[in-house]
This record gives sequence, structure tokens and C-alpha cells, in this order.
Amino acid sequence: MHILFLGYSSLVRRRILPMLDQLPQITRVSIAKAGSHAWDESAMSVVHERFVGYEAAERQCRPDLVYVSTVNSTHHALAMTWLQKGCHVVIDKPATLSLADTQSLLAVAADRNVLVAEATVYTFHPQVALIRDAFRAADSAPRYMTAQFSFPPLEAPNFRYRADLGGGALFDTAPYAVSLGRVFFADLPTTVFGTCNERTADGLCISYSVLLQYPGGRSLIGHFGFTTQYSNHLSLLGDSVAVDVDRIFTTPETGENSITVRCHKSTTVTVCPPANSFVLFFEHLFSSLEQGAYGKFADDMRYDAQVIQSLREQIDGALA
Repeated sequence: MHILFLGYSSLVRRRILPMLDQLPQITRVSIAKAGSHAWDESAMSVVHERFVGYEAAERQCRPDLVYVSTVNSTHHALAMTWLQKGCHVVIDKPATLSLADTQSLLAVAADRNVLVAEATVYTFHPQVALIRDAFRAADSAPRYMTAQFSFPPLEAPNFRYRADLGGGALFDTAPYAVSLGRVFFADLPTTVFGTCNERTADGLCISYSVLLQYPGGRSLIGHFGFTTQYSNHLSLLGDSVAVDVDRIFTTPETGENSITVRCHKSTTVTVCPPANSFVLFFEHLFSSLEQGAYGKFADDMRYDAQVIQSLREQIDGALA
């Protein structure tokens, strides 16, 4: 399979190119960047062809799969271009900046019978299955979740501080916040509440909190942004078990991760072996391509976009 990367992002350089040798399905790699800054040759050994300018790649490249890793504001247009060409497309989160844009991509993908997916890859890490196993072993299920994903301010210039490029904490982290409900509750929220805690001088939200309520009295409380000391944590409470895990959203692929389970009067620690969420995401994607079954990726993308839209209306509506 021939994959084309649109965007020479830090994520592509640090996380994706180095793991491509673990994916034998990928036989050819192309990459296109918009800027004129130099290529990092240390990360380019797996790349067969390079393009400066996305238009050049559009004219000359014939990939099977396109991975969009550009600034958020360009995701929709680039993904639409390649879906209309009949290519499968993966998009960095957030896939789009609105529910309407997500729906338009899903409609074209369905019409062309191709896959479109958002790369919210933490859900494929084996620790998610271990958390579910802990609840099943206790004959319980998660009822309440508390999540934190917050980190120190980013260095300038960074597109996450520019509203015109799709920046802000909501677009950057809401895919993590809202996907917890579909992963552990398997339901859409009945009530969505979000509030911005801190904005930049021009009104861009860089820290927010959420309360999402789900059928059956379940709920999620979360704090997200880039204004604090680093915290990346999830707590889940059930009738007879409580589970805590650090680094849930961005788990290092080279180390073990511990899951603390408290049940009745005992506390145990389950160690999850090292795993690469991107490798597992792509393996699942290739399996879906082989089977011609794209529905789960479309359903997940639609779910997340619906809830994020509700959050945006809450948080951005406060400025009106």
C-alpha cells in the first residue's frame, strides 16, 4: 500500500515515520510539506518521494491512503480533495472544526466507498481492554469518570494559539474528552456542559472544564488545556471497583504502564506491557480495509464530532 503524508508535522516526524517498519502493509511512502524549511534526514529513511507543496503531491502522487497532519483549519479541504479522488484518508485529531464538515467527509467517503478515520489512537492501546477487564472481573461497570489532560503553555509561535488556524484547547484536546464516553459508556451524553476557564487576550479558549451526563446516571467530569503543570490521568468508579491510570491519552510506546485497581479492601496493580498506539491503530485500519468494513471508523468520527459540537456551542456561546 502506498501512503502519502500531507504535512511534515512533529507528530509525523517523531511518532509515525519511525514506526512504519512495523507495518509490512505499507510498501511505499510519500510526504508533502507546505513550507520551505529543511527536511530532517534522520527521519526520512523510509520515505520514497518528497513534495514541496500539497498541489505538487496532488498532481504527481497516486497513493492508496492519505494521512493528513497539517494545521487544523486545513484538514477538511485536504481530506475532501483526496476522498473525492477515491483514496482512503486518515486525519489527525481534530478531524474537522465542525459537525457539518465531518458529515460532509463521511458522506463523500460513503459515496466513494472509501475509509475516512480520525486518528484518536489512545483507544487502541491494550490498557483500555485491561480497564474493561478489571470491571468485568468485579461484576461491575464504570459509572463515573474523572479525566485530566493539561500541560504547560506551549512555545510561541504555535498554531494552537491562533483561532484562524483552528487552535485552542477545545480543538486540541476535546477528542480525548468526548471519546471517553463512547469507549467506556457506549452512549451519547444526554447533557453536555462546558465552561472556559482561561482565554487569551483575543478570546481563544486555552483551558476548559466539562461535565457530560449519560443515560443511567453516569457522568464524566474533565479538565483540559495548556495552562498548568502536566497531568494526564483517568479515574473510573463503579459500584464495587475503582480504577486509576496515568498517561491514558499519550502512553509512551517504550515503557510499561500501571493500572491501579481498588476492589473492596484490596488494591492491585496491573502492568500493561509496552505498546504503540499508532501501530495498533494502523493494524486495525488495515484489517478493516481488507474486510471492506469501514463503519466503526465512521461511527466513531461522527460520535466525537457531535459531542464536540455541543461543547463548542457551550464554550464559544459564552462569548456571544
